[in-house]
Amino acid sequence: MSPWSRKPLPRILSAALALLILSQAALLPAAADKPLREQFGQSDVPVDYEYNQSAKYAYYMDVLEEYDEYGYAPAGTEPAAYGIAQIQAENQPEAASYDGREALLWDDGAGYFEWTVTAPKSGLYRLELDYYMPEGVEEEAVRTLTLDGSTPFYEANNLTFAPLWKESGKPVANSLGDEVWPEQETVPRWITADIQDPNGLYAEPFAFYLEAGEHTFRLEYVHGTMAVGELRLLSSDPLPTYADISAGYDAAGYTEAPAGTLTLQAEDIVAEKNDSSVRREYDGDPLTVPQSLYNRRLNVLGGYRWRLGGQSVTLSFTVEQDGLYKIGMRCLQSWNDGLPSYRKIRVDGEVPFEELLAYRFAYSSKWQTETLRGQDGEPFLFYLKAGSHTLTMEVTAAPYTDVIYSLNDDTLALSTMIRDIQEITGNEPDPNYDYKLFKTIPTLKDDLQALADSMQYKYDRICSMAEKTPAMANNFLTIQAQMEAMIEDDYVIPRRIDDLENAMTSLGNWYQELQSQPLMLDTLMVGSPSDTWVHKNSSLLSRAWATLVNFFLSFTKDYDNVGSVLAEDTEVKEILNVWVAYGTEWAEQIKELADIQFTPETGILVNVNVLPSGQLNACLLYTSPSPRDTERS
Repeated sequence: MSPWSRKPLPRILSAALALLILSQAALLPAAADKPLREQFGQSDVPVDYEYNQSAKYAYYMDVLEEYDEYGYAPAGTEPAAYGIAQIQAENQPEAASYDGREALLWDDGAGYFEWTVTAPKSGLYRLELDYYMPEGVEEEAVRTLTLDGSTPFYEANNLTFAPLWKESGKPVANSLGDEVWPEQETVPRWITADIQDPNGLYAEPFAFYLEAGEHTFRLEYVHGTMAVGELRLLSSDPLPTYADISAGYDAAGYTEAPAGTLTLQAEDIVAEKNDSSVRREYDGDPLTVPQSLYNRRLNVLGGYRWRLGGQSVTLSFTVEQDGLYKIGMRCLQSWNDGLPSYRKIRVDGEVPFEELLAYRFAYSSKWQTETLRGQDGEPFLFYLKAGSHTLTMEVTAAPYTDVIYSLNDDTLALSTMIRDIQEITGNEPDPNYDYKLFKTIPTLKDDLQALADSMQYKYDRICSMAEKTPAMANNFLTIQAQMEAMIEDDYVIPRRIDDLENAMTSLGNWYQELQSQPLMLDTLMVGSPSDTWVHKNSSLLSRAWATLVNFFLSFTKDYDNVGSVLAEDTEVKEILNVWVAYGTEWAEQIKELADIQFTPETGILVNVNVLPSGQLNACLLYTSPSPRDTERS
């Protein structure tokens, strides 16, 4: 007798299980019968594997490619201004005067502001908006933009209008002799803002293609308060090149400024900035002025805090005579592992020529003197009239934009790919079972190949820009090799699912890191083209001496105690000792707030100390109840 006839129940269960597996396998190809790049709306880039997963909106870079494809050109029309009388708003606010100009205050009471504009002819246009941050408003305002009722591209969903900041005073020394950061205050003035990408992924303002006739631009409220003034519709004309600008110098009768270089400490000439977190820092290089050796001196500007797209700093300076000047700075860019950082540079509020839309600051582990110059090495010359001028430097990652979006798309594609694989293999696949993934997921092989090609594209792009091969580029090659091994044999894919997950994590990290563009400034130099600027690096001996001084200082200086900035005439009635389990910077801010506000009002002196990490662990171990104590309680 057959064993199956003696055990009908197992036979029935086995047959049912086989039918279930076959039915699920038949359904799987239908769920994955389209390549990922088609599922997510492919965006055109120089590789054959890109998929815009930014919901239903195209990236602005894809829109720019369409402009080129269809031959759209700047409209070439005169600017048209639309005042507050032309604003249509939900719950229309009353007009009010701000610094002598009429405006509409826009807070959460109005859902949108809308303008109907007239395009004299078909072509590309851009927008400018005048806004004012009322007193007491310290947060940026966030709005979304629609054109004729539709979102024109993904980046229009997040437009920011930031307040301006400045230091309320100069740094002061605390009781330990270390300088402390001055307080920040907003700058109440009208601001003219281009409608542009707030993350600095595009160097130029957004361009909108308008057919001749009427169109409606709407800004919708997301967050924050601001007063809105005039909106201007301008032709999206390209900037001239430096060659175009300099060709007119002789005809205009411009001559070189007289010999002599104006050298200014960058941290002392900050007129305004659009992010309060960009501030003075301290650097221990012996040649940085003033020296930060025995005590901390806030002797530089920016650094790692000045790295996010859209962050801008405006420096002010004065020249004595009209003429052509060159501009340079002592700077440090040692954060990006061989990759350059970029800044959009404005002189007196305007980008003078195309080469300054995304100016390159090369990677170097040492300080360098950078003269603003062209690819031929010749310095750019700027015509400046006698008087005050400004130099604005804004963080931009525009040269990396295609790679950044590619990283984002690849990360999302890997997530989808891993999900599809695990639907078949489960979270703990059998390493000895052949799932035949290329049959059950028909698009998997092509998607893996497309990812491998994408890694090669990113490797080539990054290496072409870097001073040395960064770890990021090597990681792209590693991921590419992993993809190619899986393409060769789909049997190994379930066992190497961790490689896909690690690749997804790495690409996500590089996506964030590539948008980071740090730069530190020590001095700003403005001088005659005939002046010679010789860069000097600190010697090995001077650096060794600074290291030795800091070593011996560590035996005498109390790094756990936070210095005081309390006024000498403050009456103290009581003393409170506080231990803070945070970094020194946090403790200094707490101490400063206590000395400036709390102690003068209450008479209670607060001594703030930083709890060393070793003591913190010991304290936690000592105070944590044991399981037995927990049961007793």
